[in-house]
Amino acid sequence: MDDTSSEGPDERKLRSEYTRADFGVEIEREWPLCAEGEDGKWHCTWTFEVAASPAAAIDFDRLGEEFTAILSGVAQQVTRCATLQYATRISSVGTSIYVHVTTLYHIVGPEYRHATIEMFKLVERHLGPIKTIEANPREIWPPWHSPTW
Repeated sequence: MDDTSSEGPDERKLRSEYTRADFGVEIEREWPLCAEGEDGKWHCTWTFEVAASPAAAIDFDRLGEEFTAILSGVAQQVTRCATLQYATRISSVGTSIYVHVTTLYHIVGPEYRHATIEMFKLVERHLGPIKTIEANPREIWPPWHSPTW
C-alpha cells in the first residue's frame, strides 16, 4: 500500500517509522494494519505462515486465552501498569495463522514491543516453525534477527 491511498495513517501498514539499523543495514518490516475501534481500543491481526498446518486437536480459544494471560503479563511487567492488556484470539486456515490482537494503545508503541516478541515465540512454540511474519521472513524480526527492536 502506498502513501497516496485513501486510508488514514493509522490504517496503513507501517514501515519506515519502525525500522532498525543494524550494522549499517536498515531493516524494513511490514506491520499489520491497526485501527482504533469505537471502543477506543486498537485492533490488528498478525499473519504468520508456519511450516505445516496446526493439529486439528488444537483448541484455539484456550490457546488465545493462554496467550492473552502471558502477553498481558509481559506488557504489565515492562510498563509497571497493571491495567495494560494484550488480548488475543487465534485462528488458522491451512498453514496461515492469524493472531487477532486488541490493545489499549497502538500495537507498535513501546508498551507492547516485548509482548510482541513473546507472541512470536509463543506462536512458534505452540503452532510450529514460523516461515513468515506479515509476509516477511521471520529472520528479520526479533528474536531471530536480534533480541530486541
